[in-house]
Amino acid sequence: MKTDSRKLNRKTTLTQIPSFRCVQKKQILLTTAVLLLNFLLFFSCAKNVPTTANPEHGSDKPSPSGAIYFSVSGKDSVFYLDAVNLKVSALNIEINRLIDFAVSQDGRALIFADDQKIKRFDLLNRRITFTASPQLLPSGSLSCNRDGTLIAYETTSQARRQIALLYVDGRANFLFNTSEQTAAYAPLITPSGQNIVWTQNDGLYYSRILKPYAVRLWKSSIVADDLSPSESYLSASGLIFDLKGLTRYPGTHEGKLKFIDDYKLVYNPANSSALKKITLSGSQETYLFQTANSLQDFAVADDHRFVAAVSSDYSNLIFTLFDFVDMQKEFEVKFPSKDRASIKKIVWSPEPSSLSHND
Repeated sequence: MKTDSRKLNRKTTLTQIPSFRCVQKKQILLTTAVLLLNFLLFFSCAKNVPTTANPEHGSDKPSPSGAIYFSVSGKDSVFYLDAVNLKVSALNIEINRLIDFAVSQDGRALIFADDQKIKRFDLLNRRITFTASPQLLPSGSLSCNRDGTLIAYETTSQARRQIALLYVDGRANFLFNTSEQTAAYAPLITPSGQNIVWTQNDGLYYSRILKPYAVRLWKSSIVADDLSPSESYLSASGLIFDLKGLTRYPGTHEGKLKFIDDYKLVYNPANSSALKKITLSGSQETYLFQTANSLQDFAVADDHRFVAAVSSDYSNLIFTLFDFVDMQKEFEVKFPSKDRASIKKIVWSPEPSSLSHND
């Protein structure tokens, strides 16, 4: 009996003490689990680190800057998309019935018109600095020069669409000397304020402002889209014009063209959801990106690197920002639009360093 009791106790004790092999196995499993956890943590951190390095430029990749201003059908507001904070807001300005707006090329002034007045909003100090009730009332599209001190806009005179000029300094307001036999509309002032492009029923025209001598650039009534930074070239309804030689570049692009610089443009083929980059001569074409729906409009940043394009679904306007240097999408922002509103105008403006829209 004693021997059996000792054997029983020995068996009981041995079953309670883990073997060396069992301990070794548990240590291996624990070490493997720790290594796997560290790997997962490292992979997660690496995945979330922003890829700002740009080997091509030898430095960190620049971030989009400035503000993207736009107006929407059915709404009497000017909105802006902050390209840094990815936030869409309405400018805090009172507009009775928005006809059109323009942003000066220096990014300091926003000009807008309702059916009675034209106002200049200082984007740096966030206040109205100019209000005019001109004799020639605004009735259509407008544009301004580089600092927003000269404004060209559509008006109605003698039951016909005409173009009026308004000088902020001195408030001079008069009709631009266009043809007296036909309507004139869609003015586009060059940034220098020295020249103007507009459309008549019989063609696209270009002229000096102070010494009007109109040159017909094209024989049909197409509308100007954009000017190159040097004011040397013009895009209009898919055509490209040399404003120095007053000639047209060969080739036709069915769609909208906007300049990156004097030699390259962004091209949206008509009724398509794609953007391409082309050269001034049209000899080279690079596919950029495509959205799920047709693009309504787009704007090119002043830094010649980014483009913002607008498409829509059933309930949103969708802003897609694309870097056409690194060839990658930066972000996508949705702006609720339950009534299926469309973009009327979009401008990507440079932003002065001290500019803030926060009231």
